[in-house]
Amino acid sequence: MQIHQREAAGVTVLELSPAHTGDFSTELFRPQLENVIAEGGDEILLDISRMPWINSTQLGLLIFAHRMVEDKKGRIAMVGANDRIRDLMKVVGVIDSWHLYETEEAALDFLTQGGKA
Repeated sequence: MQIHQREAAGVTVLELSPAHTGDFSTELFRPQLENVIAEGGDEILLDISRMPWINSTQLGLLIFAHRMVEDKKGRIAMVGANDRIRDLMKVVGVIDSWHLYETEEAALDFLTQGGKA
């Protein structure tokens, strides 16, 4: 997995993309998320539009991110979840706890408007 971090409208955007093997590793994602939060990042957008699929371990990392941000009273949203990823989230029963958006602009609007859906 590769992670590109950038800022947009005061929100930390983490763009996730597969490495050559499609890997999405704990060793990369978790420390970067912890650093963002430690530096005061309380509004985070996960862009997974480049991920063609995720497995249960990768979904666990996304759930970890969601819980970690909300435990710190922050807000998190996701953009770019394709049908395959959404289906997995439905099966596992976590889709309703996420703020999922089709476009970055819509997700940023949510995050910058105080989390009002």
